[in-house]
Amino acid sequence: MAAPLVAVVLAWARSAGYERVVLEVGATNSAAIRLSTRIGFVATGGTGTRPAPRIHNREQELALEL
Repeated sequence: MAAPLVAVVLAWARSAGYERVVLEVGATNSAAIRLSTRIGFVATGGTGTRPAPRIHNREQELALEL
């Protein structure tokens, strides 16, 4: 179900003239990372943390050129 929803968002982004979509995904959220990479997103090398109180959770940045 997630892939068709992402496809709709990406189609909208393309039609709106966006050239790139960036996601921040929890580094331990393997299902979301698998889905994103299957669609074509690639890791940018960017990382971050979530706001308090979840500052211990790391995030990984993924991007897709449209």
